[in-house]
Amino acid sequence: MKGVMGMEKILQWFNGYVYCVLREGDIERFFNLCKKHRVSLWNMNYIDDSWRFCIYLKDFMTIRHFVKKTKVKIRIHQ
Repeated sequence: MKGVMGMEKILQWFNGYVYCVLREGDIERFFNLCKKHRVSLWNMNYIDDSWRFCIYLKDFMTIRHFVKKTKVKIRIHQ
């Protein structure tokens, strides 16, 4: 089991990912659109009235349409 978790982290690092903060707008619809289009989100936390999560770079480029549809505010966090 530990080897599988380590392999996941290696793949995430290799494929590239960003840590994002999401707030305002129709957040539930945003997450539903991500699920429907198989966009991978992980390490999701709700902190200070905002959702924080990791997303692959390739998926980050595809969610801009979801952001417009749902009027959420998204930014990359360090």
